[in-house]
Amino acid sequence: LLDFLKEECEQRGAAIVYATHIFDGLESWATHVVYIEDGKLKRFEKLSELNEMRNAVNLLQVVESWLRAENKDKDNKPPMPATQFKMASQLSEVSPFTSRRHMAYYR
Repeated sequence: LLDFLKEECEQRGAAIVYATHIFDGLESWATHVVYIEDGKLKRFEKLSELNEMRNAVNLLQVVESWLRAENKDKDNKPPMPATQFKMASQLSEVSPFTSRRHMAYYR
């Protein structure tokens, strides 16, 4: 599938947004990485310029380090007041675009 999508992008000049939790082989396929946390853009870089990839075995290892850091930060934050929690939960029920974690790849 990835080979087909890559060929289509090259032939048609198209872009593909690939959001996934499966990273097998993506380091040789993706051109850019986008990382969104709590609805905010945290990272947007060319994969070839991603410093963490220089010391990592694969893309999964890099993403795992980001997610672990995110969880550690959340553990250190004070709990959300009940009124904010209610509003946040209402928003997430309304829109599928307010997820906590999101990875997107495109060619």
